[in-house]
Formats: sequence, structure tokens, C-alpha cells
Amino acid sequence: MDSKKIIAATIVAVFCFAAIAVAVNSEQSDAATKTYEIYVEVINDDAQLVTSNYVFFESEPDNQKYCEAANVAFEKIGLGALTLGVNDKGGVWVKFGESGGYNKCYYSNEQAWESISKTEKDYIDHTKIGLAVGNGYIGTATYEALPLAEKIFWHETGMGDDYGPYAYEKILEAPGKLETIKEYTVNLEIVENDLVKVNAQKFTFKSESIAYAWADAFNAAVSGNSIFSKTTATVAGDWIVINYDGNGNTATYYKDGSKWVAIANSSQYLTGSELSFELKNGYISAEKYNALSSAEKKCWQESGMGAGYDYMRIPGASASSDSDNTMLYVGIAIAVVVVLVVVAFFVMKKKNA
Repeated sequence: MDSKKIIAATIVAVFCFAAIAVAVNSEQSDAATKTYEIYVEVINDDAQLVTSNYVFFESEPDNQKYCEAANVAFEKIGLGALTLGVNDKGGVWVKFGESGGYNKCYYSNEQAWESISKTEKDYIDHTKIGLAVGNGYIGTATYEALPLAEKIFWHETGMGDDYGPYAYEKILEAPGKLETIKEYTVNLEIVENDLVKVNAQKFTFKSESIAYAWADAFNAAVSGNSIFSKTTATVAGDWIVINYDGNGNTATYYKDGSKWVAIANSSQYLTGSELSFELKNGYISAEKYNALSSAEKKCWQESGMGAGYDYMRIPGASASSDSDNTMLYVGIAIAVVVVLVVVAFFVMKKKNA
């Protein structure tokens, strides 16, 4: 084998080895971290549910790292009063507010909630944790003052009031069953009032396939962004509602293969791993559509809705897309010419040698 072939074979081997090393390291890295979920209910002194949130974060299965990652996630969504830490025996403690609170803690056995008893293992060994914080335990007098409709969310502990307000513990109002946790990609596109200019950005996040969990995970993903943090997801009945700066004129899509399809029900938010939301002016009237140029009209499609929502913005559409494609073809042609010139140069050089 001549020297050129030996050098070429060596280079190929090096690249193959490097690719294998990267893949192995990637697998090891992925195996070292898990996606964890904590569902939090904040209960006030009157035993009323104030807020509830799903929080998702990545961590190694190590109690200290778990608590650190959870605290960062809590702070990001405005739950900074809730903190986790590790005691001197290696178990996890839960504190809410300056007093610490009376906090009831659960883990999901993947089908239902179970009380946490082994704090050194239960948090990191289970994907889904549930916390009722602030007043997750209440005394008999507080329980008796509740309306009958709210008493169903409390369970008698058998401890009574001898050691504090531990006569009743909060039953979480979210299901304890663990649904599939998926990674979602959402393309956000703000269609400005001129109906031409579009600000776009892509966000990724992980969520359990539950509407409330999805909305909380989405809101956490966009928080802190100077423009897109104005986008919010809320759950109204059986529907996930997407607003931008208080404006609900959002056209929503999920990707089916290579095709964008308008979302017809909320389950498609959860099953479609890639989504696109056309914000602010996602829908326009026929009158506004007819005022657009022929190139701009290509960015819209009929919605079938009428009543001022006659046309909806197509994800990723651009009025200049035709010219963009032309430049792409020109670029490809130039690249082909360069390659042919290089090949011709080496062929001529070989003949002259």
C-alpha cells in the first residue's frame, strides 16, 4: 500500500474512533442525569389551595444535586419560598417560607401517590414527587371549619392534635399516575401589525403529557426571555390557551411528518413533539388578507372559521421565500462550479507530471 493510501486510511480511522468516543460519552452523560418532576400545591392558613405548579428539571440521582437543581427551577417560576436541602443523615428536607411550614410529601409509584418515608431515597429514586406546602397538615379545628366540598381533599392521619396541627393531611388534587415525559419543541413567531415582519425563536422543554404540566413547563421555558416571556399558556376547561401580551389571536399548529397541521384539540399539544404558535396576528380577516400583495398572501391559508378569523399564518412562511430559494440555487451552482474547477486542476496536474 502506498503512503497516500496509508495516510487516508489513518485519517478515516481517527475520525471513526472520535465519532465512537463522542457517542459513548454522550450515552454515559445521558445515563448520569434524569428528568425529574415535582408537583407543588401551596396551601394557606385557612387550608385553601392558593397555587399549584408542575416543575421539571434535570439532575443526577444525587440528593445534593437534586435539591440544587430543584431550587433553581422553583426560583425561575416564582416559587422561591420553597427550598429543598439535605440533612446530616443524607435525607432531603422541605422548607416553605421562613417558618418552614407543615409540608406533606409524596412520591408517585407511577400509578398513585404514596407518602414519602425514606427521604434519602424516595426523591431521587422516583421521577415524580408531590408536595403540599405551607399547610400540608392542619389541625382538627381548621378541618372542621372547611366546607364539605373541600373536606374531601383532606385525610385523617390518626395523629390528632397532641403534637401540633397534624390531625389531617392534604390529598393532592393532581393525579399521582405518571404519564409519559416527552421533549417538546415549540416555534414561536410574532406576526407584527404590518402582517409581514415576523420575530421567531425556538424553545425546547420537557413535560409530562398532562395539560396543566405542559402549560407550566412551557411558561418556565419562555420565562426570562425579553420578548417571548410575554407568551403564556393557560388551561381553560379542556383547552390549552396561548396568549401573547394579553392577545389571544394565536394560530396553533403541530407537525405531522413534514406537514404543519392546525391544532383542533388540546391532546394535539401533548402528542405533537414539535409545535408552532403564530402570535399576535395569527389570524386575520378576509379584508386584511385581500389588502396584501400576492407574495405576502402566500404566507396565509384559509382557516375555515370566518368572523374575522378567515386566514391563518403558515408557520415559517416568508413573503421573500421565492427569492431566497433562487439565491440558494445560485449558491449550489457556484459550489458545483468550484468543485469542477478543482477536479480539473488536479487532472491537468497529473497529466503534466
